[in-house]
Amino acid sequence: MATRTRGMSEGVQVEKYVDVLANNSSLSTNQRNEAVQHAQEFLRKLKSHEQSLNALKPSFEVRYVVACDLALTLLGHHVSQERGVNASGCPAKLYQTYKALASSLLQLESGVTVKDMGIRLGVEEAIPAASELLACFKSQFGNDVYEGVPDDQFVACALYVACLKLKMRAPKRELLQLSKLKAAGFAQLNEQMTPFYKPVGKLTTPSRSGKRKVNAHPASSLANDDEDHQSTSKTSPVTSCLAAEDFEAFRLRTLRTAFEELKSTDEAKYTKFVAQFQEHLPELFPPSPKRTRKCK
Repeated sequence: MATRTRGMSEGVQVEKYVDVLANNSSLSTNQRNEAVQHAQEFLRKLKSHEQSLNALKPSFEVRYVVACDLALTLLGHHVSQERGVNASGCPAKLYQTYKALASSLLQLESGVTVKDMGIRLGVEEAIPAASELLACFKSQFGNDVYEGVPDDQFVACALYVACLKLKMRAPKRELLQLSKLKAAGFAQLNEQMTPFYKPVGKLTTPSRSGKRKVNAHPASSLANDDEDHQSTSKTSPVTSCLAAEDFEAFRLRTLRTAFEELKSTDEAKYTKFVAQFQEHLPELFPPSPKRTRKCK
């Protein structure tokens, strides 16, 4: 439970809540002092936005705890929402809303990236696919339809969709918290982004159902083509004939057959074509070799 400490100075109060949120973790003295300085700076900046923040009717403790929470988060130290709620003594919904509004007013979420959030949550394998998904989604209509929406919402949803598609453990609770969305809004944005997902760096696994395999190397591809051609020629008489016969011989045989058919059907045309192809006649109708008797 939070205790009211209005009588303490601002510096002492900030130091107290930094220690409570850090929970005696491995914060060095320099990191602790830096977190205190950032929290005091945030408190001063948020005073100029009191009219917007007071609409939520935040308690005295909420202001200080959220400032310390944001300061520690800025330094890379993750603070769970449960710890922040317990330290401030306010409802979780109020704490989350106030923190999101304060973060937006301080413009702390403008530099969030897929890589930073992925490393922070330990899902580095999903970073390439999530980055591709985010770029594709925003190039289609994100900049127009979602103008003014913080990037952390898109980044969190892109990582969540990528984790699901890659069959990885998706840290949904942490991503939902970082997106600053309600569960329904988070699910709706995920549904809108899912059709834009495309696998990155994944090769299609060859099928074992008897279908033709695709080889990456051109030489092996040509070898497979030759094997397929030979296997096909065993079952097709026409293909077998063409494969076994030289093209030039095939051409001469075809012309010879045409001339013979023309001679039997139209003598006049045959005579005309013979005169036209006179020089090719020896090639078409070579003289039969003379037989010679063998001497015994």
